[in-house]
Amino acid sequence: MPSIESIYFDTSGWTPQPMTAETMRWTNTKQQQLSLHWFELPPDIPCRLTDVDGLRSAYREGLSEVGAALIAADVFPVGRLDCMSLIFKGPRQPHGMLYVGSLTFPFEQFSFVIKMECPEVGTTGVRDAMVLDMLMQQGAVAFDSTSQTILGWASDPYDRSYQAPLLSNRSDDPAYDSMFPDHPLTDVRSQFSRVLLTLRADEEIMGSARFVGPEDSTVVQGAGTSSEKPWWRFW
Repeated sequence: MPSIESIYFDTSGWTPQPMTAETMRWTNTKQQQLSLHWFELPPDIPCRLTDVDGLRSAYREGLSEVGAALIAADVFPVGRLDCMSLIFKGPRQPHGMLYVGSLTFPFEQFSFVIKMECPEVGTTGVRDAMVLDMLMQQGAVAFDSTSQTILGWASDPYDRSYQAPLLSNRSDDPAYDSMFPDHPLTDVRSQFSRVLLTLRADEEIMGSARFVGPEDSTVVQGAGTSSEKPWWRFW
């Protein structure tokens, strides 16, 4: 039978924490957390994985409801597994941002989620400030005195017309990761790459029915989860 030990990946350099049948956790010296979650119930995902725009829209709206901002959302194969990836950020107290990434591997009756949480600690906002200054000097962004906003700085990565209190900004682009190798967003992406390169799955789950989506009558939407948390928090 599938279990939390049915998939595995390289966790060298991380310190293991107490585990349960549903969750494995690891921490490091940067106050970051890596975790693997096993959900033995149908994924509560609102549309087919082929509807990437629909998934991004659902993530966008759900994250906005709790004051967080979408940075990236994609669907792609990892070997013979379907993978749904998500990166977002949200404010943490008393200052700074928490950057979160998740890799979801959904099947018809269960799913695995690998989650990465990287808080901004110490001096915060350095990446934003340095990239903003560079882009202003280049004329790529500009301050608008009428709206009191910086034009061309913040927007949803897939829908520039979308408005919310917190949005992704130009400094969140992966092109700047090499300039800020120790930034938490860089760490989320680098850990993603490491997980995807080293991920292995037991053959016993490879024959399990794949997640199709709401149009498939065999998928029970929201089973066991809708009253506890919305689907987009299924990471």
